Amino acid sequence: MPKNQILEITVAAIIKHKRLLVAFLFFILIFSFYHLSKIKIDNSLSIWFVKEDATYESYKAFQEDSGSDEIIIASIPIRFQESKAVRRNSKYQNNLLSFLNRNFRGESDMS
Repeated sequence: MPKNQILEITVAAIIKHKRLLVAFLFFILIFSFYHLSKIKIDNSLSIWFVKEDATYESYKAFQEDSGSDEIIIASIPIRFQESKAVRRNSKYQNNLLSFLNRNFRGESDMS
């Protein structure tokens, strides 16, 4: 059987039984949503460690001392060197800010 003939037969069957196909797909969708609501996800680290593991015990001690471990803020000091381009841009930024401040306060630019 050529591929075109198989394709034509499949398309004809889908068109002929389209309501049955839609009902079947709707049933699958409802069934999937019903079972998806029962899925529970456990993201805790306890599922990856043995209960007596020293690493996990130190992690639990850290959590008790520090509270949540979800956010860690780290800062790294850097030395900032102002370049000519930064100085030139800051001059334009200051001009723009003074222009905007005058216009938002209601002062006219043309006196």
